[in-house]
Amino acid sequence: MLNRIRFDNNLNKEEYMFFYEDRILKSKKSFKFRDIKDFNAFLTIKAGNKAFELPLHRIRKVTRNNKLIWERKNGLQKH
Repeated sequence: MLNRIRFDNNLNKEEYMFFYEDRILKSKKSFKFRDIKDFNAFLTIKAGNKAFELPLHRIRKVTRNNKLIWERKNGLQKH
C-alpha cells in the first residue's frame, strides 16, 4: 500500500493518514504520508524538529480523507 501511494501520481498523498500505537508512551499516534522521509524496513518519520524510525509492522490503520481503507485485524488497543 505504501508503494502504491508513493509511486501512483494519480493519488493525492495529502489525503492519507497512518496510525500506530507508541509502545513506550502507551498511546495512539498518527502521521501523514508527507511526514515520511525515508522508506526502508523502517519508515523514517519527521515530527516537528525530531525524526524517528517506525517498523512497517507497527502500522495498524490507514485512512484516506478520514475514511478507513486498511486496518490490521488486531487493530489499535483501547486503553
